Amino acid sequence: MDTPTPPQRAIRQKRRHLRLVVDGCDDAGPPPAEPAGRCADVSGEIVSTPVAGGPRPSSWDSKIRLARPRPSWSGEEIFRRYKLVRRIGVGEQSEVFEAEDLRTGRRVALKRAREERERDYTVMDSLTDEAAALHTSTSFLVEVVNPDFAFDYSIVVMAMATGTSLARYLELWGAVNLELAIRIGANLCHVVRRLREAKFEVSRVKPTDVFIKRGRYCRSFPDMTVVGFDVRRLGASKAPSWGAELKAVASLVRAIAFPEGSAGSGDRSVSTPLRRALDIAEGRDPDGLRYPTINGLLQGLLRAQRGEAPE
Repeated sequence: MDTPTPPQRAIRQKRRHLRLVVDGCDDAGPPPAEPAGRCADVSGEIVSTPVAGGPRPSSWDSKIRLARPRPSWSGEEIFRRYKLVRRIGVGEQSEVFEAEDLRTGRRVALKRAREERERDYTVMDSLTDEAAALHTSTSFLVEVVNPDFAFDYSIVVMAMATGTSLARYLELWGAVNLELAIRIGANLCHVVRRLREAKFEVSRVKPTDVFIKRGRYCRSFPDMTVVGFDVRRLGASKAPSWGAELKAVASLVRAIAFPEGSAGSGDRSVSTPLRRALDIAEGRDPDGLRYPTINGLLQGLLRAQRGEAPE
């Protein structure tokens, strides 16, 4: 047997004092039934903590732990309350799972930071602000089932959205009908205005975060549910302009009504005034017109629906 080099000897010594629970075994043999130094973090991942009398974890130890494959999330339990069933989607900063509430048996959607971003406090704060904004008593917003989880652990637990996301709608049927796109934009204007009153600023709404389904009373008036958005909490200082909200709503309407620069689906007499209203909201109008508030965009959408040019 080769004689271990000093670096290898130091590595083995560290592993004797720090149980790497990712593989459940180290050079000193398998751990006891209830080993010391095991704990679950917010995301449910098992992490290593130093055993009493051993060295404190160093950056070297962290690299070892991060180099190991993360255990599969299938069947993972979060604080013995929610059991992950399947992954619904993955975003830039977070991922969404379908989960089962172990207390009530209800199926919910659970949103948490991605593994590589779960130590990023910016992401954690954005999830907390998003949950607080969704918890606002406003129409068209998904129900936040357990607000305490969001405020304490930056995990958003919400009701499962029914219907079809706008992103899926675009994949299946192409551009959204212009009249339907206008109504979706008008609903978003109401949501954004209510959130501004609650001291939140919406900066982006993605097609994957808006679900529609056949209306309860009229098919031409679909039910809409917003399950997420990029939002930040406004401070006590003077409120900023409506530029971010105007661009957020206008960008979504343009993405679903005129995907990839298409001419749109619906009445052509509506297409031109709608494009003009969206250009004004995004600050791209050739005449330099601008909407001062979100109400201006709402009026512009309603005028476009009637085939009238924006004022």
